Amino acid sequence: RDIPATVNALTSEDIERHRSTDLSSRVARYHASTGGEVSVVDTSGRIIAMSDYDGDHDANTEDVGLVQAALAGRPVSAFGSDEGRPWAMAAVPISDGGEPAGAVLLGISSGSTLDRVHDIWLALGVFGAGLLLLSGVLGLWLARSLTRPLKRLEMTVTRFAEGDLAARASLAGPAEMRDLADRFNHMAGRLD
Repeated sequence: RDIPATVNALTSEDIERHRSTDLSSRVARYHASTGGEVSVVDTSGRIIAMSDYDGDHDANTEDVGLVQAALAGRPVSAFGSDEGRPWAMAAVPISDGGEPAGAVLLGISSGSTLDRVHDIWLALGVFGAGLLLLSGVLGLWLARSLTRPLKRLEMTVTRFAEGDLAARASLAGPAEMRDLADRFNHMAGRLD
């Protein structure tokens, strides 16, 4: 579902009725289930509920710009770091009957997502290297299959030029090589 609509549904009634206990329990359940940080602010930017139990208050001091944008009615997101870990943040407005009622700032570690992205890039790299290796082997096989009949024709021409008038070319290889070998054999037969 749409994140702003979900947040509105979960928080606007609690804010409207000033039920901070219900809101705090929702925020605590979100934090317990995801490990993410949640802060709910009213229209003045005052914190109504928060899950930042580690006391660093990162969700409220470093991301004021996100909260201000959400209070202005625009959902926003950003990526950064929190205590050296990759972190994703999203701020969404809360509305009550179309009127702004506050904002919710959600933050969650994006380390697992980055690990998955790195795994995908690694898999793509291995797949690409495998394709390059397969192309090289296929190209080498194709080149040899084309040059082998040409090399045999060259050896036959050399033997013929050295006086072996009975030397005839093998009719093997691609159509063009077979046609050339046939013409050589016809010429060698006439000269013989």
